[in-house]
Amino acid sequence: MSARRRSRSLRGSLVAVLLVSTCVGAAGACTIGVASGRATADGRPLLWKVRDNGGVPDNEVYYNSALPMPFIAVVTANGEPGSPAWMGVNAHGFALVNADVRDLADPLSLANGEFMRAALGCCRSASEFTTLLEATNGLRDTHANFGVIDTTGAAVIIEASRDEFWIYDAEDTERGFIIRTNFACADTAGAGIDGLAGAERFIRSTDLVTAWVDAGELSHARLAGRLARDFSNWASLPYPVPCYDCGEPDSLYGCFDTYFSICGGGSVSAAVIQGVARSPASEPAWLTTFWVLLGQPACAVALPYWPVGPAPAAADGPLTAPLCDLAGQLRRQVVFHLPDRPRIVDSFALLDGIGGGLWSILQPAESAALAAAGERLARWRLEPPAASTVLAFEDSLAGTVHELLSVTVSSAPPRPPTSLHLVAFPSPFNPATTFAFELPREGHVRLDVHDLAGRHVARLVDGVRAPGAQRVPWRPVDLASGVYVARLQAAGSVGLRRVVLVR
Repeated sequence: MSARRRSRSLRGSLVAVLLVSTCVGAAGACTIGVASGRATADGRPLLWKVRDNGGVPDNEVYYNSALPMPFIAVVTANGEPGSPAWMGVNAHGFALVNADVRDLADPLSLANGEFMRAALGCCRSASEFTTLLEATNGLRDTHANFGVIDTTGAAVIIEASRDEFWIYDAEDTERGFIIRTNFACADTAGAGIDGLAGAERFIRSTDLVTAWVDAGELSHARLAGRLARDFSNWASLPYPVPCYDCGEPDSLYGCFDTYFSICGGGSVSAAVIQGVARSPASEPAWLTTFWVLLGQPACAVALPYWPVGPAPAAADGPLTAPLCDLAGQLRRQVVFHLPDRPRIVDSFALLDGIGGGLWSILQPAESAALAAAGERLARWRLEPPAASTVLAFEDSLAGTVHELLSVTVSSAPPRPPTSLHLVAFPSPFNPATTFAFELPREGHVRLDVHDLAGRHVARLVDGVRAPGAQRVPWRPVDLASGVYVARLQAAGSVGLRRVVLVR
């Protein structure tokens, strides 16, 4: 991969710097990427970010009209004209995201978001952004990877320290995209990939996007619906959802640590920015679409916004964004519900393997929003509407999802993982074992068995039972030796137990 370097001493000139493609770097948790039009399914450039800052979970979508160029951005609540911007797009179709970098020379202070606010308010293109960087070499307090797309088709990553910056063009890469976590290639050239913080997310993101590009399937829907919610381990291998072979000790079956994941316990929002096409005819710049997941991405729904006016009240409340607040409640109450282990996700809370779970509610809603926005965009590209029409559409989608999340939060009880203690004896077993549990009150009980691939192999109980001690024998006939997971649903809670069949 090559980079164009611009420094304080070489302002106005270009110097080629050869860097190896395996450069990775220091600690951090934001993940960003950019793809040129030749890499995407519809020929429009894409820019994306999963934002990680668990100490500041309240994010909102804010429309800033105080600077020369109005823009819409994700900011930390409560948004105001001076708020730092963390990802956004302006009315000229200039879009910008960032990831903090900790292996460049330290600035006097971290001011990436302040610089992004200024850039969104004054730049119309990637070229103008580099001019701004040149003019501020030695003056700004940046310490970041910046991802940029614009209406010219530019798709670049720019690494920027206080005194200099390096430009990486997605068009110069084999597949037309670039991924960054929290490293700077300019400072880690020649470094090996193993053992460097951020490498796990870098590898996993690259694997996902490479597969989509090669299949002709890279799209805003894939990035928002899949990459922004991706879970993987230290080896950059994905965790399935639900995970039938995760979790120790027994009380945490189905749970795993998101420390190495793109979608981590500290992820607080995500955005995918879909640029405009240049051919066969240029599209209006304001049709650059800003898809945002407010709140922990696994607990949120991606919704579209355009830089034409104020965001819906559900996305930008007086103090916090109601959509983000509701996603936060689902995070704490349902998905990341272990107060002493905030990075641990309960995969069965997301999908329970039998048609339920939070994603069985959120994903259809997101698919509907994607379809509705796609239909509107197809019409708007032919006949641009009034700004009021666009804002009314935003309001409608945001209001519908707000209502859905409100109902989901109110109907979702807390999920203490040890509330139902399911045991099995013997295990390992042949030919039979017995499951035992205590039912606190009369109610409907369902006891299912799955293999480690998630396939349903047996339903042992499905009906009302009286309170008290329960015993359920299981004598599988046609199953091979292996590990199986029993899943008990009763009294509003779940219990899981692994058993080993030995033939």
